[in-house]
Amino acid sequence: MQQRLPPVKMISVEAFKENFDAVIEDVKYEPVVLQKHSQVLAVLLSASLYEAVIERLDDQYLALIIHSRRNEVGKPIELDQL
Repeated sequence: MQQRLPPVKMISVEAFKENFDAVIEDVKYEPVVLQKHSQVLAVLLSASLYEAVIERLDDQYLALIIHSRRNEVGKPIELDQL
């Protein structure tokens, strides 16, 4: 099931250029979507939100690896051999 994201602030590239400092301040609190001619060009995230997204993706990737290897039969190794 795809999780819906909360509404985000959307601004034009021109508005971003004119209000750079204010937009960067806004990014601390919510993602900002940059648009040009109604096309999404980029999504600006705070560093902390970006890190959280990457960490969650990494966790999901590791969970997929664990799930795919669940039924594998491996060779037993003694702890002192590691």
